[in-house]
Amino acid sequence: MKTNLELCREAFQAINSFKRSRCLTQQYRKEGDELKSQYHELKMYKEFDRLELALRAIQKNERIVQYRQEHDDEHDEDEEDDDDDSEDNEVVEQEVEQEVH
Repeated sequence: MKTNLELCREAFQAINSFKRSRCLTQQYRKEGDELKSQYHELKMYKEFDRLELALRAIQKNERIVQYRQEHDDEHDEDEEDDDDDSEDNEVVEQEVEQEVH
């Protein structure tokens, strides 16, 4: 799994490539070269999709971190409360399993 820093680099590379293609699309359109203009226009869409994928991966990483933090906190609290009966612990474990699935 890529780190958020690596994913941010990919996102910025996609943004830079998008902007480059946007400029080239306009340039070739002014020159009347429709084939090259269309090529760079399609490349813009490709880079935008790459940007979206990088952002979704960052979001997924953050959700995983948040989920782990929330459940580590619950686990720590459970260890401190040794007076709880086993039925309460089973309910908590079932809830965690349901959240994972």
